[in-house]
Amino acid sequence: MKCFAPLSLFHSALLAFAGAAILITGCQPPGSGASSETSGPKSAVANEAGSTDVLVPKDASPSEVAKVALQFIQDNNKKGLLQLVAAQKVRQDVKGIAGGRDVAGMVSKAIPMAVAAIAAEINGLEKEGREIGDESIQGETATVTVKGTILNKPQSRRFFLVREDDRWRLVPSHR
Repeated sequence: MKCFAPLSLFHSALLAFAGAAILITGCQPPGSGASSETSGPKSAVANEAGSTDVLVPKDASPSEVAKVALQFIQDNNKKGLLQLVAAQKVRQDVKGIAGGRDVAGMVSKAIPMAVAAIAAEINGLEKEGREIGDESIQGETATVTVKGTILNKPQSRRFFLVREDDRWRLVPSHR
């Protein structure tokens, strides 16, 4: 009988994160057309995060980017949200977490997983009554509060943003 060594804490966490992302995104293969993009701010769909064809001006504030992101999340428009993600930063962070290695292809999956994590954070609030709150900028990073409710009690969540390619873009968190 062959025995396997237990997974390290890192690998266990990585597998749990990947599993959660698959559950949240519905395990849709890229380009399958099965995503549920609906109405909302019109955008040119990109295969890769980082397209500048989103209706967000280059000089948009973090709050303006957050407002568009919130609408994309409301509309379950993952392709639109994908275009607002700081792709280079997300990949860099995943490589850093994995010690510079592409463990189980996680670097290539990092952007869709980031979109799922960002949407899940905001979707923790009830859909009705979500609104953009305070903005805080610290150099090349920013946070924007989203106010809402959970079981009729006031709650808040945050969008995290970084400067990438001379514009504000979303990241799942500030590392």
